[in-house]
Amino acid sequence: MNMLSSPADSLPMPDTGNDNRFTYLHLSVAMLRKVSIGYLLLPNLLFLWGWFRLSVAVPVLVMVLYLYAKELRKPEARPALRLSFSNVLMLALVAFIWTFLSGSGGYSIQELDYFGHNAKFYDLYSTKWPYYFTETNRLIRYYFSYYLVPSLLFKLLGGTSPATIFLWTFTGYFLGIAWVYTLVQKNLVLVIVFLLIGGGGTTLFNLVSRFVAFAPQLHTFNINLGSLFDQSRWTPNQVIPSLIGACIIVYDSALARKTQESFFPIALTVTWSMFSFLSLSVIFGIHALFYINPLRLSLATIVRAFLLPLLVLLPILLYFASGENVPTTGFVWQFRNDTTFIIRYLTGVFLDSLLLYYIFRQLYRPGGVYPRRLVTILFVVFICMTTYIMGKWNDWLTKINIPFLTIFLVIIFRAFYEKLHYEGWRSLRPALTVPLAVFFFLNLYYQVLIIRTPLKKNKLLGYVTESAKYKPIPYNKYGSFYKTLLAIGTYEEVRQYLAKKNSFYELYLAKRRPANP
Repeated sequence: MNMLSSPADSLPMPDTGNDNRFTYLHLSVAMLRKVSIGYLLLPNLLFLWGWFRLSVAVPVLVMVLYLYAKELRKPEARPALRLSFSNVLMLALVAFIWTFLSGSGGYSIQELDYFGHNAKFYDLYSTKWPYYFTETNRLIRYYFSYYLVPSLLFKLLGGTSPATIFLWTFTGYFLGIAWVYTLVQKNLVLVIVFLLIGGGGTTLFNLVSRFVAFAPQLHTFNINLGSLFDQSRWTPNQVIPSLIGACIIVYDSALARKTQESFFPIALTVTWSMFSFLSLSVIFGIHALFYINPLRLSLATIVRAFLLPLLVLLPILLYFASGENVPTTGFVWQFRNDTTFIIRYLTGVFLDSLLLYYIFRQLYRPGGVYPRRLVTILFVVFICMTTYIMGKWNDWLTKINIPFLTIFLVIIFRAFYEKLHYEGWRSLRPALTVPLAVFFFLNLYYQVLIIRTPLKKNKLLGYVTESAKYKPIPYNKYGSFYKTLLAIGTYEEVRQYLAKKNSFYELYLAKRRPANP
């Protein structure tokens, strides 16, 4: 049942620049949506072909290609949202700098996770698919989409290519920030700030730590609402589908008013990131309660928008269900003996989220693009989900954080823009400006600390000064991904990737294991 009627349209988005000479390079929101879904789709095609036997892969491929063909035939819904040639150039420059500083391709210093990323690229390039740990004769259960297109190109090129990884990642980041730019009223400053919001609670914890001596922590969990830029330095494979998927949900629900159209793109994210898929599915479900009246959906729409994507998902979900149990799980209060961990959670997640919600409430105006009740439910559900710990490094929180944070920031930045447009700067009272100042200080201070390292250690600066030179992480330093995990981690981390022997997937769905040299 539809809980609310569709919200009123927001203010018209400005169409910045005519660029009549370059009309053919304008990017409409319809084209942005088609390209974004195509980008998410491409590695799904490779995964289905490489990991499933033909009797499963062929019908699923037919269904997924049919769904994409239907996407390609959709007309332009809101032509005023187009991006001009100059918009595209500006966003491409931002995406290029973002990709460069994130470490993708090794053009700036890379974080520890790139040992794993580069080893996956190398193994997927050097072995036949599906991908096994040859050392244990066990199938690997993991979301490989980010790695498949570059790895296939490596096979065709006959070797690894950092530029290929860079361009593939750049494309994903460009599509993501093009969506953000469209949704935050085409304000480039807001887009840049959007990428750098996160980690304020960690700054607060570090400040408090200067005056209070905490007991040594027993568990090394990630307890932080990391910014999009910070997350991209560790998990580009998670950031891209989360950013694109979350923005598509906002557009489909709040602007196009066709929430059901989001389910197919969300289904495509499962092979990119299971955690992103789960959080996007929860977000979609909440939006569906507000925006979808099932009695008004035709049978054809139900089949195309829901049934066929579910049929596509089924074999892929059976593949993910073949994995072993995650080694570390539990709720926050089950780690109550770790005082430092609890305080980090309260500052890095709980207080950060409350501050975000308070700012939204101060900015909210009736008739805005999002109903207040919907945003309140999103915040409450997010807080509840963050109380669960899953994975050695708390992969659950660090991954589900990205789609929720994306939507929260889009809503807040859009509301901020609209408040200034309708009410002017005088409407910003101390009840809003003081929390905003604290929020931006805590977040941007943390980001300055993060961004200093890639600015000091990168390829371009390395040509000028010796102090900027560094060695990119090799693709096969330890010989394989399995050996890499053991070299830089523990067998507990290896277990997170192992599929069960003789699982339903391996017995009935999996492509026969190739004979690798």
